[in-house]
Amino acid sequence: DPAADKRVDFYSFGCVAYELFTGHPPFFGRAPQAILAAHLTEVPPPVETVAPDVPPHVAKLIDRCLSKSAGDRPQSGREILEVLDAVQSPHRIDAIGKKRADWRMLAGAGALLAVMVVGYSFARRAPAAAGATPVRAKAVAVLPFTDTGGESSEAYFADGMADELIAALGKVPELSVASRRSAFALRQRSDLDIPSIGRLLHVDAILEGTVRRAGNRLRVTAQLTGTTDGLALWSDSYERDAKDVFAVQDDITRSIVGALRLRLGTGQRQVTTNLSAYDDYLRGAYALEQRGPGVRQSVELFNSAIAKDSSFARAYGKLSEALEFLPYFAGVSAASLELRAVTAANKALALDPSTAEAHIGLALALGHAFRWRESDRHFQLAIAADSNNAVARTQYGRHLLHQARIPEAIEQLKRGVTLDPLSGTQVGWLAYAHALNGQLPLALGELATAREKFGGLDLVRQMSAQMFLRAGKNSQAIELARTISSTVGFHGQGCYVLGKAGEREESSAIIREMLALPDTTWLKHTALAYCYFGIGDNDKALRQMELAFQAREITPKWMPFGDPLFDEVRGSPRFASVVHNFGLDEKLFTSPNLGRPAK
Repeated sequence: DPAADKRVDFYSFGCVAYELFTGHPPFFGRAPQAILAAHLTEVPPPVETVAPDVPPHVAKLIDRCLSKSAGDRPQSGREILEVLDAVQSPHRIDAIGKKRADWRMLAGAGALLAVMVVGYSFARRAPAAAGATPVRAKAVAVLPFTDTGGESSEAYFADGMADELIAALGKVPELSVASRRSAFALRQRSDLDIPSIGRLLHVDAILEGTVRRAGNRLRVTAQLTGTTDGLALWSDSYERDAKDVFAVQDDITRSIVGALRLRLGTGQRQVTTNLSAYDDYLRGAYALEQRGPGVRQSVELFNSAIAKDSSFARAYGKLSEALEFLPYFAGVSAASLELRAVTAANKALALDPSTAEAHIGLALALGHAFRWRESDRHFQLAIAADSNNAVARTQYGRHLLHQARIPEAIEQLKRGVTLDPLSGTQVGWLAYAHALNGQLPLALGELATAREKFGGLDLVRQMSAQMFLRAGKNSQAIELARTISSTVGFHGQGCYVLGKAGEREESSAIIREMLALPDTTWLKHTALAYCYFGIGDNDKALRQMELAFQAREITPKWMPFGDPLFDEVRGSPRFASVVHNFGLDEKLFTSPNLGRPAK
């Protein structure tokens, strides 16, 4: 803040003095975000009420230093020194009537604080001394910023601030940034302190902050804290016009990079100068992250942002990504979306070739069109543009699984879990890859942990049911299969487990339900193929896979051809034809046991 002066340092001095004399910092015992908000909006309990033995004039000084208004704080270091000098006067101590031994300690504290006053302002802004060991954080997490305005309708803006900082820091060489999903999952975890968050997210530093937007004014505070010792590495506050939001984001990024002694990447983020377009973009990103109905809503918002600024590269990129998630969350055929997604992605890349989301959208669109080699290339380009993008890592891992490139898939999925350890999707796909790699006990263990944390996620329940089935634990498999969503794709996977586990009548009832659906129902034939494999009717299962290809269903994305469920038909010419139609390697997928480790 250009208007900040030494009185900002006196506030920091007051925080140190408060902790020294009371035994704990102001606003002690709250969540990190709540502490930041309190520093902006609340006055801490007066020192005299927390530590009655502190001399009244010292207590009053500390309280003045912690005033919210800079005008109410001491106006010079001399004012502070004059008060602290009195602490060291024997007749002053005797007059207070306290034990001499106790006040020797306080006199020493006063002397220490006096020295701090002299050097504090300079030390806070000075560069590291020659030969000093700089802070080197290799991994950072950006926690969701707190909206101190209290308007729930503005929550997306505070989240958007954190999103933008995640994107910007993701471009810093040598720095790993925890994914948005994992960091934001801790929003309600007030029981976790900074070191605990660091261990959970595998990071060395935490960035947190507050945002308040009122009319045309914007106020942002941010603090970077080391997770090993909980000490602040950097903090600052900004009060600007709302239109300066991008400059604030850049300032914070540069400050963090400087605090960590790293260097900025050479690429510049392409943003918009249209605040209304940016607002829609943030709302869209927020909706997309919620998945489910939010995916369709995000498409509308990204389109709105583009209508307001046709040169907004990242809005085009996010639009392409969102469109390619609709086949999973909105029952829309991939073929009907391909042209729109590819057009949006290409527009984004024409405006900004480093837009990772555009490469993800292209990779998904090409994969859904069974153009696997081209899809592979764009996944690699997405990771090159943003190596910290957990979505790119996980979707690339899935892509590699569908081609039976299991070790490579595990490598990408492990990276995805490291970046996003609180995502059930990431953990579920990694467990599935381990199972395909002959590591069923490891997969069962990972899925057990996933069920504890993400038990409501269909993907986790479905994969757990299949692994229980593979391990011969049919009762657990049946119990989980009955809890899987009745949406067509997942319903078919549950139907397979029920049939294989001996619940043939229940599985047959699901088949009758699905046969009654219109043939245009998205993923109907893929789901029926699952069902028929479950009851052992392989001919009908293969017929449904043939129909699925004719309907352009993304069958290999829902039932990877390397899965053991296909082992009974690998020698079938019909299966070889199905594999060929979907553009995959028929020689590989028709080989006995697919080269997997022997059971």
